Amino acid sequence: MTTSFALAALNYATPVLLVPYFIGTTIFTQYNFHFDKRKPITTRRKASLVVLSLLITLSYLAQALQYLPRLSTTPDYSLIHSISQILLWISFSLILSEISSPSPLVWAGISFLNLLLEVFICAFTFLEHGRLNITSLSLFHIFPLLALFSFTFLALILLRADYPAASEEEVQSLLGRNSASAPSTTGRDTQYNTLPSYDGDNDNKSESGSTSDSDDDDEEVCRLQKERLESAGGWIGYLKAFKIFIPYVFPMKNRRLQLYLVVLLINIILQRALKILHPRQLGIIIDKLWEHGRIPWGDIFLWSVYAIASSNSCGLGAVNEMIENRLASWSRQELNYASLDHVMSLSMSFHDQKDSGEVIKAIEQGECLNELLRLLVVDFMPAGLDVAISLWFVMFLFDVYATFIVLGMMIIFIYATYKISLLANVARRVSSQKERDESKLVYESVGNWFTISCFNQKKYTMSRLSRVLGERTIASLRNDDLYTYIYFFQETAEHIGQLCLTILAAHRIITGRSSVGDLVTLESYWQTITLPLYTLSHDYRRLNSALIGAERLLQLFQVTPAIQASLSAQSLPEVKGAVTFKDVTFAYEGREPTLHGISLTAEPGQSIAFVGETGSGKSTLFKLLMRFYDVTSGSIEIDGQNISNVTLTSLRESFGFVPQDSVLFNTSILENVRYGRLNATDEEVHSACKAASIHSKIMSLPRGYASEVGERGVKLSGGERQRIAIARVFLKDAPIVLLDEATSAMDSETESRIQDALRALTRGRTTFLIAHRLSTVVEADKIVVVHEGRVVEVGGHEELLQRRGRYFDLWMRQGVIAK
Repeated sequence: MTTSFALAALNYATPVLLVPYFIGTTIFTQYNFHFDKRKPITTRRKASLVVLSLLITLSYLAQALQYLPRLSTTPDYSLIHSISQILLWISFSLILSEISSPSPLVWAGISFLNLLLEVFICAFTFLEHGRLNITSLSLFHIFPLLALFSFTFLALILLRADYPAASEEEVQSLLGRNSASAPSTTGRDTQYNTLPSYDGDNDNKSESGSTSDSDDDDEEVCRLQKERLESAGGWIGYLKAFKIFIPYVFPMKNRRLQLYLVVLLINIILQRALKILHPRQLGIIIDKLWEHGRIPWGDIFLWSVYAIASSNSCGLGAVNEMIENRLASWSRQELNYASLDHVMSLSMSFHDQKDSGEVIKAIEQGECLNELLRLLVVDFMPAGLDVAISLWFVMFLFDVYATFIVLGMMIIFIYATYKISLLANVARRVSSQKERDESKLVYESVGNWFTISCFNQKKYTMSRLSRVLGERTIASLRNDDLYTYIYFFQETAEHIGQLCLTILAAHRIITGRSSVGDLVTLESYWQTITLPLYTLSHDYRRLNSALIGAERLLQLFQVTPAIQASLSAQSLPEVKGAVTFKDVTFAYEGREPTLHGISLTAEPGQSIAFVGETGSGKSTLFKLLMRFYDVTSGSIEIDGQNISNVTLTSLRESFGFVPQDSVLFNTSILENVRYGRLNATDEEVHSACKAASIHSKIMSLPRGYASEVGERGVKLSGGERQRIAIARVFLKDAPIVLLDEATSAMDSETESRIQDALRALTRGRTTFLIAHRLSTVVEADKIVVVHEGRVVEVGGHEELLQRRGRYFDLWMRQGVIAK
């Protein structure tokens, strides 16, 4: 009795032990790239292992055939063991055929564990039949032992450790090689690049397989993801970085939304129960009708209640959808706000080199996080539960052989979908490329009609188009055919599984071990068994795309501002306007120094003009003064306070800036001027515009101050935009004014009017101005000549002319040009 019990336990325990071992070791090696960072093995080596794994499968198949007569009786542990091993090793063979770098820990370990358990099974089989009955150990027991021993031995040899030395580049963080570099130990960014140019859009393909252009980046996306995994040391480190988004996808401070989330999870569990109760109740109704010959009203009513409660339109599904919408809307709002807030807080070093399209795309990837959360919580988790529950339920209705049928159907379904999807992905990219080629050729042909007609090359152009159309047609048909193959194999696997299960159920009914209601329950429940497979196969690519999209947003969040106020920074007191540059040297990241030892003092109310050739460092001085960059050495002081020790808000509040190219917001003139001081009254805005000599022009417009200026102010002339920018600074009433080529691109008449406005603006304020037109700086208190990042001359206009130095040369050169 003890031996029989041990033998049965070993037969049942073998798959129970092998599956967790395989999953556990696979996860371990995947989570630890540096533990198992291996070169791909040769095709011949892998083929040898695959053949051996198939031999193991065949040996168990032969063993199962020996026990096949027991199929019609009560489930036998020996037959269950053989069938489970067949399913396991078929799965292992398929997985092994797709892996480029198998791990000996996984494959030699799984076969050795299986071998060890088979040895114990053979030993207890021998003991059960008596020590002298050696024939009880037939060849059907010996074959699996030999095949498992051969696989273990060969796996240890062919998969011997071959760890390539990881170069510094390989172990370096991928984010460190791109814009989203992690903060350095000095607390300052060392990389100022923008986001890498890959696309992680959601899957936009239709049922026919057509895609957006972004889908053509799949290979690049996979490569980047693999590099991230390696640099993070595996999936644990990779996913750990995403914890930065937890406050934006989980309502940690919103009790109402937390309650919604709890209700959603409870509803998901209840729906799983209803998916069993509803078909089961139908089976009960059929059995009672068959047995009693009367209508079971109560059971029919209960069946109707289950149907309504499990409905996606009027039951728990509708409640779940409403909750999902509220959680997604909250998360989208939080992510969009946090993303834009983060971008706006980044330093000029980032914005100077950013790709605006990439940054905007990254901000929009908040949708991907919502999609990722929805797929995991609403699709994948319930689908996984449905698979597990369906396997238990068919065993509950019939026996373990029914579960084996469902498992076999799932293996065929998943593998066929996976293999054909690989081909379909390639075909989809080719089809998309051909579609773009056609669009490009049509665009070029229409756009260059005149040239084509002049050279009489219409026939040649149409022949090119015909060739491209033919290539696109072939690619598109292959793409569509492959998706047809996917659906064919999926439904074929489904129907074969349903057929086998129906035959088994019919046999159980004939033998009296099941009822007709069980068969009705099975047929009613079949969609619940197969729907998760379609869901998982369809949503896998969406999950990967959502993860890639979330990576883009993660990169953006990991970019830290190069300029930050220290924790001890204090606000500037009332600014008088004294500015001092003390031996200032500065170099942009990765470049030679732009400024060399600049020393300069401006007293309150003075006007300082910077002149010199383009690229000499004049604009850089403005950026340093407003602390868009930090000096490399030296210091800048305002009223005796180092600007690196004051808050950025109070520092920049002390400046009024008129750029060379004034950009306005696409709103009214009133709101554009009020941008200088948001709490200003309409009367104060009008006064500022009068001071900037633009009030009368505004009033002549049909809508006056309510007139829209258009995107970036395109509805106004350059001079009008400039005067509105000056009005902003008038309204701000800052003690220090910065003018960067404020009149360089204007005609003489417009420049004269703006110069009058600028004189009024700078009166009584410390003023720094950059000018290439030297006639605009003759009234400056101090003219600073900058050459190759150094101050070469300082003085008034007449004084510098008398020196006959560099300023004199610039003046004479412009005088010659003026003639």
